Amino acid sequence: MRRLALAAAFPCLSAPPAPGQCYYLPTAKKLPPGVQLVISTKKLATRISEPLRVHVELFNRSNAPISIVDRLMPERDLELHLFSTRGAEAPLTEFAWKLRFGPLHTSLIGVVLAPGEKYTADEDLATIYAVSAPGKYVLDACRDLAGIGNLYSNKLVIAFAP
Repeated sequence: MRRLALAAAFPCLSAPPAPGQCYYLPTAKKLPPGVQLVISTKKLATRISEPLRVHVELFNRSNAPISIVDRLMPERDLELHLFSTRGAEAPLTEFAWKLRFGPLHTSLIGVVLAPGEKYTADEDLATIYAVSAPGKYVLDACRDLAGIGNLYSNKLVIAFAP
């Protein structure tokens, strides 16, 4: 993985305040074959008040390098989505609301993933969603790929108990 240290070399190149990167937009129309976003957790059942680590891996199994922007914080690089089985999005935390709807200033660097490389991150679901109602929820993630568009992950069903 090659990092292009834009922010370190040029501090003026920080990410401007912006709404959430995926902003519920559709999947890119022309994703390179072999590029995949995968989420996992160690457990699919938790209590409402407990943290839940979500592990995210972006695989480049294609024959060409892909470019991504690293905003130097997983919560800004990825957009997690948690919906009840009835289709309503779980309430966002105040922090997540700022991530989605801005303004939030962050630094960034360009990253090139060569064929065969992967990019990983861990994020605590409790920093993004303030789940208050027990039940089953569907979780997925989104990552924008520079010049390509949005890439969505697999879906997980998570059970929240009181």
